[in-house]
Amino acid sequence: MINRVKEKWNNIASLIWLIRLVTKHAKLPFVLSAIQQILSALIPVALAAAIGGIVGMLMQKEVPLDSLWPWVAILILAHLLKQSFIINSFKDYLYQKRLETLLDEPILQKISRLPLMFFEDARTHDLVARTLNPSQRVQSICEDILHTVGSWLQILFLVIYLGNMFWWLGPLFIILSFINTKYELSIGRRFQEINRELSIPEREKNYIGSLLTERNHAMELKVFGLGTHLTSRWRGWFKNVHTARLKFDVSMLPPVLLLRLSQGLLLFGGIIILVWQVQQTGSDASLLTSGVVAILSLLEAVDSISWNSRNLGEGNAYLEEVQEMLHHPQDWKTKGRLTFPEPIIDGIRLEEVTFSYPGEDKPAIHNVSFQIRPGERIALVGANGSGKSTLMKLLLGLYEPDSGQIFIDGVNIKDIEASSLRKAMSVVFQDFGKYSLTAKENIGFGELERIDDIHAIQEAAAAGGADDFIQRLEATYETPFGRLVPNSHEPSGGEWQKIAISRGLMRQSQILIFDEPTSALDPLAEAKLYSEIGQLLRGQTAILVTHRLGSVHTCDRVILLDEGRLVEMGTHQSLLENNGLYSDMYSSQAAWYKEKMQT
Repeated sequence: MINRVKEKWNNIASLIWLIRLVTKHAKLPFVLSAIQQILSALIPVALAAAIGGIVGMLMQKEVPLDSLWPWVAILILAHLLKQSFIINSFKDYLYQKRLETLLDEPILQKISRLPLMFFEDARTHDLVARTLNPSQRVQSICEDILHTVGSWLQILFLVIYLGNMFWWLGPLFIILSFINTKYELSIGRRFQEINRELSIPEREKNYIGSLLTERNHAMELKVFGLGTHLTSRWRGWFKNVHTARLKFDVSMLPPVLLLRLSQGLLLFGGIIILVWQVQQTGSDASLLTSGVVAILSLLEAVDSISWNSRNLGEGNAYLEEVQEMLHHPQDWKTKGRLTFPEPIIDGIRLEEVTFSYPGEDKPAIHNVSFQIRPGERIALVGANGSGKSTLMKLLLGLYEPDSGQIFIDGVNIKDIEASSLRKAMSVVFQDFGKYSLTAKENIGFGELERIDDIHAIQEAAAAGGADDFIQRLEATYETPFGRLVPNSHEPSGGEWQKIAISRGLMRQSQILIFDEPTSALDPLAEAKLYSEIGQLLRGQTAILVTHRLGSVHTCDRVILLDEGRLVEMGTHQSLLENNGLYSDMYSSQAAWYKEKMQT
């Protein structure tokens, strides 16, 4: 018994949470909607009484106009009360103003604070997609709650209006409404669960659709003739998703039809009994008319309860996900309270660091130990997939090691407050952001505190090699990039990379990390950039993450990773003399560099 009560409570617990939240923070629109529902519950009673009164007057030989006008006025007023679009518009504005601040903004803030590992898991990534910007959905759920309460009030008022003569209608409609509510809640909850299960194939379908419609993929699709193939793939996902939903709808059809059939029989039987009672009591047609209108309104209320209950079943399951998102653990780095050492004295030390991605059996980083001294320039090299970028993200505090520890001047990186850690490090990512904003903003994002300092931005752009092409643009640093607005400029791959490097150099940090910074540059541009960066970073701690070894000799020390393990470490020259894996990699690339330099 206790378990059943607990289960029933759990079925509506999220709805109770929402009511408490909204009545506390969005009371005015909620109260306005509640008043609307009370008035709407009274309208059917007024309509039944007015229509019955008008019919009664019209059936008299002489129609007393003085007695007729009040009924007509009630009829018109009841009709006008239904035309509440002005109130709805004002109420919707208030709801969105409150709910966007109450839910949308906290969820966006929550997402911004989630650890990077959160996005490595498909299930939790889907949770973000499903719960992003929930305010409109939550407003709809609030309205469904009040509509349901209003429909129950409508049944109550109509039963009271029908009085003693038709008292038997009340229990029948109340029982029918309870059955509908219970069943429709379960249907709605199951429907939301089906949507949750289909979110992955739905996302894959949408991804195929984006490949067919986005500009970035248009050229390759045309050249390789992929349109027909991808359209076929999209059609397959479309069929899978909609077949699953159709199967669910078909399974729900028999019981729903049974409920609707019971409503039809109740309407038909109720009218027959009403006619018989009127005949037996000798009442006039106005009572019959009023009774029929009341029964129709009762059935309308039952239908409304059914529909809204299904929506509430979906909404309750959706709200559970919103709550899960709001209460999801934030970035583990917020636990730190210490500030990043300034300046660094002992350097960075890794002790037997191991890390695996979720669902992966093989560690991406396995038992890695080394130290980076202050002012040292390190080249972190290895083939693609060797663990270089993963190790870089561990150093940035974006991932937490499964085992082992990372120390900054003897302080565990876990104990350093996130903003202090991020401020002390700057990074140029391999998959860097391409913002459809101005050149000034694209570089200034590297140091938000100085985003309006055009001289600092120009210095960073000059150091990163972007100033030359920006100065040739008509609006120079005010030129918008991308294709969002007219008179914009779409940078080439190499230009975007120079912008990303400039953004990384914009931040005045103690440690600078380059993650494959020259992958879009030719060997001459690469050599020139490394020479300029080498001069700029003289005396600053820097880590170069790369698989291209052409300019690694500019670094003080080389650390070579292979399949997540540290296999060689030393100066460029010493590693060449060892004739190991590094020497083989350098030799194989040297011929390519020589050929490119000659051409």
